[in-house]
Amino acid sequence: QTVRASTWHITPSSVHENLSLSDLHSAPGIRGREASRLVGVIGHYILEGWDFARTSDELLPRIDPSIDRFLPPHLNEVRSKVADSLTEMFRTFGASESYARLRSAVILGREVPFVMPWGERQVMEGVIDVIYRLDGKIWIADYKTDRTTISEAPARAELYAHQAAIYREAVTRCLGLSQASFQFLFLRAGVGVDL
Repeated sequence: QTVRASTWHITPSSVHENLSLSDLHSAPGIRGREASRLVGVIGHYILEGWDFARTSDELLPRIDPSIDRFLPPHLNEVRSKVADSLTEMFRTFGASESYARLRSAVILGREVPFVMPWGERQVMEGVIDVIYRLDGKIWIADYKTDRTTISEAPARAELYAHQAAIYREAVTRCLGLSQASFQFLFLRAGVGVDL
């Protein structure tokens, strides 16, 4: 009974609410919070296959086709809001030191999936946004699309410290890398925070 009553499948972000794309297709409209989460989903999708050797301006033409993929036709009233938000986010991120770091890094993996035993009778499943090598160090990076300022980003990163610990553990267990640094990349603020 204890096993049946407990959640056996968890994710690093399960503490936070997740956006269900199927819910978008049936929802009568999108409120501000859902639109922000949709920006996060589409932003991750665009970066999933992005070549950081390219200039950041080349990210912008990918916005509209990506919105078409995720936004159902009956929700076109939020299209401009989502497009504007993504444009602003990618312009800020593209001009940041974090983007420049990724341009000069060797990308080892993007959207790296992992599954591992966790706690008692649980399975942890997740996806690491990007793993890269820079200056002889291996880095794990997680994109965040939170609305935050540069000065607020370190405190915001602390709220996600449990995710950083899980991703480090996944890299240790699944990839056999004992030394890996971790960084949250706050795309809207254009800043990276190391944990």
